Amino acid sequence: MQEITNALPNIDDKYRLLSINAVSKKLKLGYTKTKELIELGIIESVSVTGRLMVPQCKLEKFINQKQITLNNLDSNFKSYSADEDEALKIISNLKN
Repeated sequence: MQEITNALPNIDDKYRLLSINAVSKKLKLGYTKTKELIELGIIESVSVTGRLMVPQCKLEKFINQKQITLNNLDSNFKSYSADEDEALKIISNLKN
């Protein structure tokens, strides 16, 4: 029976509660910034005996959302860069 248990993924891992300190280390952010993100509700949390804790699944959700946002910002930056190049060409032509 022990072999079967070890072969299965730990289903409870996604519900593991992480402290603010653990979250800050995973995100490579400072404690204060991490706490601010949690208190603002940007990272979802629960209160357990007065302590803010972040379920592992909510941290993963936050990380995935940020990756999508960063990808969108990157594509927007490329289009702005192309627009800037076009504007510089127009200004250059006006000077001549």
